[in-house]
Amino acid sequence: MILVLLGAGIEYSLAPLAEEARRRGFTAIEVDMYKPDWRAKMDQTHPKKFTLVTSYHPFIDSWFHNKEFGTNLDMEALPAFIHRYQPGRTYFIPHDLTEPFKDDEIGALSKFDALFMPDGHHWYLGQYTAVYTVGWIKFASTTSLPIRELSFLPSELPYYIRHGRASFLRAFEPVLQLKPRIKLQPFPGIEEIEKVIGDFGCEVLPRDADGGAILKSSKIMISNGISSVNLEMALLGVTGFCVEDGVHPKEEQIRHFGRIPNIGIGSAQEVQRLVKEALDGDDLVVAPNQVTFDFDLVFEVITGAAAPR
Repeated sequence: MILVLLGAGIEYSLAPLAEEARRRGFTAIEVDMYKPDWRAKMDQTHPKKFTLVTSYHPFIDSWFHNKEFGTNLDMEALPAFIHRYQPGRTYFIPHDLTEPFKDDEIGALSKFDALFMPDGHHWYLGQYTAVYTVGWIKFASTTSLPIRELSFLPSELPYYIRHGRASFLRAFEPVLQLKPRIKLQPFPGIEEIEKVIGDFGCEVLPRDADGGAILKSSKIMISNGISSVNLEMALLGVTGFCVEDGVHPKEEQIRHFGRIPNIGIGSAQEVQRLVKEALDGDDLVVAPNQVTFDFDLVFEVITGAAAPR
């Protein structure tokens, strides 16, 4: 079987599936539409001769990325991709826990033969196609990183790139003063933000560093906005803090994360204080990774061995 694993930049989260597919003897072609060679990879496939698994929002295309993120990319929304390359079957694994689908993408669900969702809360999507609960793909990575007391995965970076490095500094200077380990997303213009971080002596990870591995190797995590990272912290049981960054209203952040016991929400100054208090404690440990991903069920479904739903 030939698997094409499709995504775009930060919306590609299928590397663990590619690794497992190859271990099981399948051909896995990883296609990231942020990379210029993706059409050359697809030109080597044949209609109806491959199975597609995708992790990006199905209606995201060149126009959207160019408008929102300032990119100049050759991308296709999922319906156009399916029409052009004609996979035999198509499956979806979300890259985002906060917003697996946008509201206007519900109509696209019928394009999939099945959805592989992280938990049982998405049962109602079964009116569009088959739904399987398989766990969270990002925690299936076998990548390991050194243990760190504090890591920061900032989101909403296109906003700060558009408004200049000073806007990032205004939002997060108290956090940067803590010298966390940081990973930035690979958006055009991110170099200016990297310079700000470097001025504080923070450890900057490669832009393609494994986000799941960062969470699993951190005693405390910081994020902002309504990033999926906040829910990933909750899943792992990692002590986490979400910075009120002004991009999203505080009320929206509280609505998403306010009831999660291991996540605190506050201004950058408040988060700095809370992190210092947590680091001064004597019971801070890396949370055990008890979140699994059901590779067996995924491969039973895509090979046709699973009972139909």
